[in-house]
Formats: sequence, structure tokens, C-alpha cells
Amino acid sequence: MANNRYEKWVAELTEDERDQVTVLNAYFDTRSNTPGESEITGKHLAPEYKTTQDIIDELMPMMAVSPGIVSKYLLLQGYTMSTYDDGTIKWAIWRDIDMAGQID
Repeated sequence: MANNRYEKWVAELTEDERDQVTVLNAYFDTRSNTPGESEITGKHLAPEYKTTQDIIDELMPMMAVSPGIVSKYLLLQGYTMSTYDDGTIKWAIWRDIDMAGQID
């Protein structure tokens, strides 16, 4: 099923912003917005809770990515947030650890 809001948002971005989305697509290629099992290995996906800044910091060696682009990307891709005991929130991400390093 196509995500029309996501497609419309991407179409309205500048070239630089679309480049940021390309980097985000690669980063999230082995991650999911829901817990489950790897489609390839059948193993459980590992929880990986990150702030927007955590994601930006990890991507910085590849490209500077703006917080607004990261947040909007995650929201439109169906990612949700988890609240911690101290009241802070992080994105709820599940990662296919066995597929790390496998970029198409």
C-alpha cells in the first residue's frame, strides 16, 4: 500500500532534502517501525530506541541531516515514540541485527 502523505512530502522537498531522505532510506533499510521477525532470517528484530539527535549523530559521517527531515520521515513512515520513566521520549525502532551491513 502506497503512503500518499509520504510520497507527497518527498515530492515537495528540495534536492538537498531529498538527498537526506535517500540517506535515511539506507539507514532504515534494516529497521522496522514494529517488532517482529526478520523476513530473511526469521530471528526477532532487536529493539533500538533512539532520539532524533542519536540518528543525526550516526548519519553525520555520511551527510548532515536536519532534525525536521528525520522527524517528519519517521512520522510518515509509521514510527512511534516510547516514553521512559524520566519522562523523555525516544523513537521505537526495531532492527534486523543479522542484516547489518547488507545494503542493497
